[in-house]
Amino acid sequence: MAVGIGGPANVSLLSPYAPTSDTLDKTKNDFHTELQTLTLAIATRDYLIVAEDFNARVGPKDQTPSKVFGSFGLGQRCENGEKLVNYALLSQLTVSNTLSQHKPSHLLIC
Repeated sequence: MAVGIGGPANVSLLSPYAPTSDTLDKTKNDFHTELQTLTLAIATRDYLIVAEDFNARVGPKDQTPSKVFGSFGLGQRCENGEKLVNYALLSQLTVSNTLSQHKPSHLLIC
């Protein structure tokens, strides 16, 4: 339990592993539906960390609202990247690895 603004709050950590891009669409859709259901079950006053390999490229900043997406996305957005951005929008989360620039030696662009 953590102390949040206005009193105690829980910290929830979700750490699922997203299907790869070559997985059947039904499996990917089922995964994202279940993830969204889990996310919505967490109280809005609580802290939520989703630490996951989304198997996604979100691409460079575009029309996505800035609270969801930083200026340092890489590559071309793929289908899994689109699902990640939509999940972040619906859940009011931020794709944090797009918020700061990474060293070129730390990047893996597929």
